[in-house]
Amino acid sequence: MGKAKPNFLTIASAGGFNHFVSAMFRSHAGIEASIALYKGGGPAITDILGGHVHMGTPTVVTALPHIRGGKLRALALSNPQRLPILPDVPTVAEAGLPGYDAAIWWGWAATGGTPRPILAKLNAEIAAILKSPEAAKRFAAEGAEPEVRAFADLPGIIKSDIVKWAKVADEAKMPKH
Repeated sequence: MGKAKPNFLTIASAGGFNHFVSAMFRSHAGIEASIALYKGGGPAITDILGGHVHMGTPTVVTALPHIRGGKLRALALSNPQRLPILPDVPTVAEAGLPGYDAAIWWGWAATGGTPRPILAKLNAEIAAILKSPEAAKRFAAEGAEPEVRAFADLPGIIKSDIVKWAKVADEAKMPKH
């Protein structure tokens, strides 16, 4: 539909990272679609459920109750792999857009100049918490899978993401501030 009728489709976005996910989808799919920006996931999901927009990029946490309740149909996940909490939902790459990966990650940060032994201790303590059965259960319930990495990996991950998302922003002609 997006190719046959340019700008017919409207994608709801909660803004921020979701805006990039929507823009990446347009680029990978080779479609022209409008992105409707919302002030948060709640208003975006409300308009998706109400049929005011054609589709959206809600987080799993926001969408899951509506998927389980049968009011929202999950078409694909932006992660590079399926989630155990939604085993029947393919990834966007599996659904026909190879190379699509818009997974989000979180990291911990400390002030510059923090001694390496303290960073290593913090990383070890956070890793132990994330690997605990309680944390694993909590994350799994929300469709998240903690991945413990060494703090030394973070600069490379950030640099790689800057390149990836700058390309998406350029292709989408997002304003630079």
